[in-house]
Amino acid sequence: MKTLKNTIIMAAIVLGGFLGNSFGLGIGQQKEDGGTPGMFLNYAASPRSLGMGRAYTAIADDAGATYWNPSGLSRILRADLLISYSSLEENTNFSFLSYAQPFYRQGTFALSMVSLRSSNYEKRTETMEKAGTAGLSETAFLLSHGMNLNRWCSIGTTLKAVRQDIDTYSSNGYGLDFGSMFRVGQRWQFGAMARNLVAPQLKLKSSSESLSRNYSVGAKWIPKQRLTLSTDLNKAENSAPKINFGMEWRPVPLLSLRTGFNSSAITMGLGIQMGDWGFDYGLGLINSEAGSGSNNSQFFGLHLNFGPNVLLVEEARLSKIWRERGQIALLNLRRAMQENGLNNKSSFKNDFLINEANEVIQHLGFPKPKELYEAQGYAYFLEKKYDRSAQCLSDALTLGRGGIADLELRANHQKAIAKLNTESRLAIIKEQLKIANGTFEIGKFKDTINACQRILAIDPVHMEATQLLQTAQEQLNSPVLKIIKSAEMKIEMGQHLDAIKDLYKAQKLDPENKEASILIQLALNSLDKIQANANQERVVQEVTLNQTQSRALYMKGLVYYSKGNLQEAVVFFQDSIKNNPLNIQARNAYGQVLREINNPDAY
Repeated sequence: MKTLKNTIIMAAIVLGGFLGNSFGLGIGQQKEDGGTPGMFLNYAASPRSLGMGRAYTAIADDAGATYWNPSGLSRILRADLLISYSSLEENTNFSFLSYAQPFYRQGTFALSMVSLRSSNYEKRTETMEKAGTAGLSETAFLLSHGMNLNRWCSIGTTLKAVRQDIDTYSSNGYGLDFGSMFRVGQRWQFGAMARNLVAPQLKLKSSSESLSRNYSVGAKWIPKQRLTLSTDLNKAENSAPKINFGMEWRPVPLLSLRTGFNSSAITMGLGIQMGDWGFDYGLGLINSEAGSGSNNSQFFGLHLNFGPNVLLVEEARLSKIWRERGQIALLNLRRAMQENGLNNKSSFKNDFLINEANEVIQHLGFPKPKELYEAQGYAYFLEKKYDRSAQCLSDALTLGRGGIADLELRANHQKAIAKLNTESRLAIIKEQLKIANGTFEIGKFKDTINACQRILAIDPVHMEATQLLQTAQEQLNSPVLKIIKSAEMKIEMGQHLDAIKDLYKAQKLDPENKEASILIQLALNSLDKIQANANQERVVQEVTLNQTQSRALYMKGLVYYSKGNLQEAVVFFQDSIKNNPLNIQARNAYGQVLREINNPDAY
């Protein structure tokens, strides 16, 4: 019986080596690595990584990062599920399952399972007599965490539990991996990974073996928005360094084409993305000299993004908090203004109110321009900067509708004016009159009206300001006003893109039209709110998120769209999506432009 057990164990070890060599376990690993303990943990965990030649250390940006570089988990913004499978020869299969859940402050946590299973192998005694069948399985459970240290650097760790089963024998081991990732600008990213930094030990009978340590460094370069190049340098214990290369190209948002090569294989693959769902395929064309003339290796995978975007949720939460603080700050400032400013004994309270207002302004806690000007006017009044206070409160009045709600504001504005001496009043009138005449000459009639209203708030019988105001208002009662009114109705009906198109026409007629600019911003803010509540789109481009650049490209697209140049507009909208796939405004605009191009008669 003892002889039979020894024979089973020897046969299983030989089987493990056979699998390592014959089935390309660890595509891109050299032949001498086959059969070592835990070799299955060096396999390509997903079709995407296999298709890119396993040059994935600096790319890992999905649930597969638990396997490649846990620091990459920090880039995940929505819950991520990755399932991949490969059917090998001799009743052998390899599978990988990973789920990642991001949290805004705590980073991203993920749980994965890696499994290699073989069955129905004949057992024989030392005399080569049949003794039934045997199976071999190796399984690892990975618990990972990734977090950002700052804007450019992230780290991650993986705790692993490894189990090996050979026939009736089994062994468990526990280990630790560590990874890091560094971004340099918008196009370069570098990664480093130490596998089995604390190495699991497996003991099937009397002797134990440790999984070998493996170190890898990688680089990712994005020369163009649709193209990603990557390379990895790997060094395992008692093994020569190996280098892998990979490339991914996205000719269209729905399709990704990949290829790569390394010391033992040429690889290729593709990915198809449909909303939150993705399908991936990878193929390794194994070099018979590096393996043993075995068949090629294929990988199939499914990828799903779901749930809210934690970044948008956090931004919405903070925005709500600062808006609430803004309302409280504005109420307190208004009360202080009603008392004509607090006396000198309450200067500490004055300072508190001013600092609170400045902090709220810094965090965009006054989303409405009218509230922003009003808060600034009150803060300046408490600082005894009465000229600036009168200016800001006057701006707030120009944005008001003249109803009951503005009566208190108008009274406070008069309090600020009353604090001005004669010299200050004349200086303000002179400055605003110069602005009014200058803006009228270049057709900025809205600015002319605002300047005249500031003058009349100080001197209600100023003849020149009265005449200039009347003339500027007549100029504004033109097609521009009709366009703006139409755009307001479209915004209320939710037709934001059409409204923006109309407003750009208005700005073309009146390039400095402030009301059109405010309405454009209102439409964009409405789209931002829609984006914050949307859970339907996943990231379909492997590029660094750049919200500023995305917004700039989106705005350029709107300009071309408003001019009727649809072909140029669609290019800018597409590039905007590449920079920030979460930009739902650009995605909606992109879809509408495509519909107009394909069916112009309907528009």
